[in-house]
Amino acid sequence: MSDEFDITVPDGEPIPTVPEMVAHELDRLNAKANPIGHTVEYDGEFYRVRPTGSDPGHSCLCVELEAERVEDYLKSRGERSEWHLDMEDSSIRVEPVHPGINTSVRLVDASSDETLAVLDAGVTGDSHTGLVSSVYVVADVPPAVGRWYR
Repeated sequence: MSDEFDITVPDGEPIPTVPEMVAHELDRLNAKANPIGHTVEYDGEFYRVRPTGSDPGHSCLCVELEAERVEDYLKSRGERSEWHLDMEDSSIRVEPVHPGINTSVRLVDASSDETLAVLDAGVTGDSHTGLVSSVYVVADVPPAVGRWYR
């Protein structure tokens, strides 16, 4: 009996390289991440999940060594009913409809100052300054304005 491994590839297919395997894994994970507003990246060591379209400096929502852990995270996020607005989306401004923090916000086009939408939503922020720090809605699909993620 030999101690050597028998590496046989069916039908003479080439053995995939590590970059090809990582690319395949990223494609598989992103197929699950994209419908819920996320993107999965790999930096050579960690898989990182962030809101789709966010700036590279956006804090990651999940950082894992193993793809299976990322898949578990995406599954749990996908089962949620709320969509969160990406507050780092520079194409819009989020303004409270009334002074102070309340449950209504106005989404304003940052370049034209046009009001794009007014939402009744879950809103958190600072009641002293009136700055909104997060917005979420409970819906099957996110609003059409802004970048949203589960």
